[in-house]
Amino acid sequence: MVRPARPTLWRRREGGYSYPRQGDFIMTENDSTMNVFETLCKEITAGKYAPGSRLPAERELATQLDTSRPTLREALRRLEEWRMVEARRGSGIVVRDREEWSLQALPTFVREAMRTPDFELKQMTMDILALRVRVYAEVLRLVSDREPDLTDARNKLDQAWEARRNPKEFLRHDFDVLRSILAAAKTYPALWLLNDIAGVYLPLAELLGRAALPRDDYHHCYTAMLDDLDAGYGEAAAMRLTLYLERNDRDLLAMMGVESPNKRK
Repeated sequence: MVRPARPTLWRRREGGYSYPRQGDFIMTENDSTMNVFETLCKEITAGKYAPGSRLPAERELATQLDTSRPTLREALRRLEEWRMVEARRGSGIVVRDREEWSLQALPTFVREAMRTPDFELKQMTMDILALRVRVYAEVLRLVSDREPDLTDARNKLDQAWEARRNPKEFLRHDFDVLRSILAAAKTYPALWLLNDIAGVYLPLAELLGRAALPRDDYHHCYTAMLDDLDAGYGEAAAMRLTLYLERNDRDLLAMMGVESPNKRK
């Protein structure tokens, strides 16, 4: 029996933007393909198949996973898109080094890290937060001289603040603030990059639950940041946002038992 197709990556959402969500596929795929893909992704992430090792032959692997060979091929194609495996002539399907993986593998990697104490979850979280701060700051510097209309960004900020007790809703509205700034400035390459980041950051942040909620000064700091942008002070806006995020991330890391390398107050 053919199962219903999975939803596509982009979803329409009234009054806001659509994001790639955890488990979504770029192309429509059925449940069987998704299940096989996720199983292999978890096994590779957890180290069952080491970098440089070869996956079992197609017939054997299909038997192990209790699936058809066409379904397995589609799942392997998806793994190749994420750069987790590659087909080598005469060697079959080989697992690639972690350094070569796509950013899309991040949520799966973190989920496995949370189940396995030996994984470098704390360092990974620190790296993700630091990268996010730098990307956000550079985005503000990029758009500051374009004088974007920030009305929608301010509305999204109010929505984020209203949802501040709900981690999932807050995170999505919070991301909408920055996306609204980029959309108003028509900086589409940066906006597309942010869409990709949303696809991995939001599922990751949701794993942290209430630890991902904002500080009490969130609305005040973001309003001041938008005021700086309105006045054309991109560097001031970037610094204001950086300082807020570093304080917020320091609190989050402390809840995880990690000492932040950033000591600014």
